Amino acid sequence: DTDIAVHDGYIYIHTDKTVTVKLFSILGQLISQETVKAGTYRIRIHSRGIYILRAGTTTRRITI
Repeated sequence: DTDIAVHDGYIYIHTDKTVTVKLFSILGQLISQETVKAGTYRIRIHSRGIYILRAGTTTRRITI
């Protein structure tokens, strides 16, 4: 299972297995892609806006 939270300009991802995390702009442009291991992972977002985050099979709209 994958939990996603946003706090103070960071996206926090907590997963219990290795997943590929992709961050897209609202227009569908891939911004970043990383494979993260089980645990909690933090992504810093420098620009305010709306993003689409896909972590494994979980997809979430993120507003920063």
